[in-house]
Amino acid sequence: MAEGTKSKFDGSHPILIIGAGVVGLTLAQGCHEAGIPFQIFEKLDAASENSQGWGLTLHWSLNSLERTIGPKLAALLPDMCSARK
Repeated sequence: MAEGTKSKFDGSHPILIIGAGVVGLTLAQGCHEAGIPFQIFEKLDAASENSQGWGLTLHWSLNSLERTIGPKLAALLPDMCSARK
């Protein structure tokens, strides 16, 4: 946002997040931490239908994910992520 401009977001409606992949869930966690209401829309019925995205893309966004979820949750990532092993 340009300097001197004001956001028109007043919190009365949730942020709509399309997709529950790495980026969508990272954005949702950031909204949650900031107290911003959000709603996630995902076309797949189950995570197992398209789970390869985590293995292919998580290492590219790991630093951003760690900053977004904070140190407490980030400490759990090495046990769940092959990018650090």
